[in-house]
Amino acid sequence: MPVSTSHGVVRVLIERGYLYVTGRRKDLFPTRRLVDMAMTIAAHDPYLERIEPHLLALREATRETVIVGKRQGDQIVYLAVHEGPQTIRYSAPAGALKPLILRPSARRSTSSTTRACERGWRTRR
Repeated sequence: MPVSTSHGVVRVLIERGYLYVTGRRKDLFPTRRLVDMAMTIAAHDPYLERIEPHLLALREATRETVIVGKRQGDQIVYLAVHEGPQTIRYSAPAGALKPLILRPSARRSTSSTTRACERGWRTRR
Protein backbone atom coordinates (compact mmCIF):
# COMPACT_ATOMS: atom_id res chain seq x y z
CA MET A 1 0.00 0.00 0.00
CA PRO A 2 1.47 3.39 -0.91
CA VAL A 3 2.52 5.56 2.04
CA SER A 4 0.06 8.30 1.03
CA THR A 5 -2.79 5.78 1.08
CA SER A 6 -1.71 4.47 4.48
CA HIS A 7 -1.62 8.00 5.89
CA GLY A 8 -5.09 8.63 4.48
CA VAL A 9 -6.50 5.49 6.11
CA VAL A 10 -4.87 6.34 9.45
CA ARG A 11 -6.16 9.95 9.30
CA VAL A 12 -9.74 8.72 8.73
CA LEU A 13 -9.45 6.20 11.58
CA ILE A 14 -8.28 8.97 13.92
CA GLU A 15 -11.03 11.35 12.77
CA ARG A 16 -13.72 8.71 13.34
CA GLY A 17 -12.50 7.70 16.80
CA TYR A 18 -10.93 4.32 16.02
CA LEU A 19 -7.31 5.34 16.70
CA TYR A 20 -5.67 7.94 18.90
CA VAL A 21 -2.19 9.45 19.08
CA THR A 22 -0.47 8.56 22.34
CA GLY A 23 2.33 11.09 22.48
CA ARG A 24 4.72 13.47 20.76
CA ARG A 25 6.23 10.66 18.69
CA LYS A 26 2.80 10.18 17.12
CA ASP A 27 2.48 6.60 18.30
CA LEU A 28 -0.95 5.24 17.45
CA PHE A 29 -3.16 3.08 19.61
CA PRO A 30 -6.63 1.62 18.96
CA THR A 31 -9.55 2.92 20.94
CA ARG A 32 -12.01 0.57 22.59
CA ARG A 33 -14.36 1.34 19.69
CA LEU A 34 -11.97 -0.35 17.22
CA VAL A 35 -11.29 -3.26 19.59
CA ASP A 36 -15.03 -3.89 20.10
CA MET A 37 -15.69 -3.77 16.36
CA ALA A 38 -12.84 -6.18 15.64
CA MET A 39 -14.10 -8.59 18.31
CA THR A 40 -17.62 -8.51 16.85
CA ILE A 41 -16.30 -9.20 13.35
CA ALA A 42 -14.01 -12.00 14.55
CA ALA A 43 -16.81 -13.61 16.58
CA HIS A 44 -18.99 -13.90 13.46
CA ASP A 45 -16.46 -15.19 10.93
CA PRO A 46 -18.70 -17.37 8.70
CA TYR A 47 -15.87 -19.73 7.72
CA LEU A 48 -14.71 -20.35 11.27
CA GLU A 49 -18.29 -20.62 12.56
CA ARG A 50 -18.90 -23.54 10.17
CA ILE A 51 -15.73 -25.46 10.99
CA GLU A 52 -15.33 -24.64 14.71
CA PRO A 53 -17.25 -27.70 15.97
CA HIS A 54 -15.08 -29.96 13.78
CA LEU A 55 -11.89 -28.32 15.04
CA LEU A 56 -12.91 -28.79 18.65
CA ALA A 57 -13.92 -32.41 18.01
CA LEU A 58 -10.56 -33.09 16.35
CA ARG A 59 -8.71 -31.53 19.27
CA GLU A 60 -10.67 -33.65 21.75
CA ALA A 61 -10.18 -36.84 19.72
CA THR A 62 -6.43 -36.34 19.27
CA ARG A 63 -5.66 -34.32 22.42
CA GLU A 64 -3.35 -32.27 20.19
CA THR A 65 -3.26 -28.61 19.12
CA VAL A 66 -5.43 -27.93 16.05
CA ILE A 67 -4.58 -25.00 13.78
CA VAL A 68 -6.43 -23.61 10.76
CA GLY A 69 -4.46 -21.34 8.46
CA LYS A 70 -4.81 -19.59 5.13
CA ARG A 71 -2.00 -19.40 2.63
CA GLN A 72 -0.97 -15.86 1.73
CA GLY A 73 1.84 -15.89 -0.79
CA ASP A 74 4.77 -17.67 0.81
CA GLN A 75 3.32 -17.49 4.33
CA ILE A 76 0.49 -19.01 6.32
CA VAL A 77 -1.66 -16.79 8.54
CA TYR A 78 -3.23 -18.70 11.43
CA LEU A 79 -6.98 -18.09 11.59
CA ALA A 80 -7.74 -20.26 14.63
CA VAL A 81 -5.62 -22.09 17.17
CA HIS A 82 -7.12 -24.57 19.65
CA GLU A 83 -4.43 -25.75 22.00
CA GLY A 84 -4.45 -29.36 23.13
CA PRO A 85 -4.42 -30.31 26.81
CA GLN A 86 -0.91 -31.82 26.65
CA THR A 87 1.72 -30.21 28.89
CA ILE A 88 4.20 -30.01 26.00
CA ARG A 89 2.50 -28.84 22.85
CA TYR A 90 2.94 -26.62 19.83
CA SER A 91 1.57 -23.15 20.48
CA ALA A 92 1.00 -20.07 18.34
CA PRO A 93 -1.56 -17.28 18.50
CA ALA A 94 -4.25 -16.70 15.87
CA GLY A 95 -2.97 -14.08 13.44
CA ALA A 96 0.58 -15.40 13.55
CA LEU A 97 2.39 -15.58 10.22
CA LYS A 98 4.61 -18.56 9.48
CA PRO A 99 6.77 -19.07 6.39
CA LEU A 100 5.48 -21.63 3.93
CA ILE A 101 8.39 -23.84 2.91
CA LEU A 102 7.58 -26.58 0.43
CA ARG A 103 9.62 -28.59 -2.05
CA PRO A 104 8.33 -28.36 -5.66
CA SER A 105 6.68 -31.80 -5.43
CA ALA A 106 4.89 -30.82 -2.22
CA ARG A 107 3.69 -27.57 -3.81
CA ARG A 108 1.91 -29.48 -6.58
CA SER A 109 0.39 -31.91 -4.09
CA THR A 110 -0.70 -29.17 -1.67
CA SER A 111 -2.15 -27.05 -4.45
CA SER A 112 -4.23 -29.90 -5.90
CA THR A 113 -5.33 -31.03 -2.43
CA THR A 114 -6.37 -27.47 -1.53
CA ARG A 115 -8.39 -27.13 -4.75
CA ALA A 116 -10.09 -30.49 -4.15
CA CYS A 117 -10.94 -29.52 -0.56
CA GLU A 118 -12.30 -26.16 -1.67
CA ARG A 119 -14.51 -27.85 -4.32
CA GLY A 120 -15.81 -30.31 -1.71
CA TRP A 121 -16.41 -27.50 0.77
CA ARG A 122 -18.45 -25.47 -1.74
CA THR A 123 -20.62 -28.45 -2.71
CA ARG A 124 -21.47 -29.25 0.92
CA ARG A 125 -22.61 -25.71 1.74
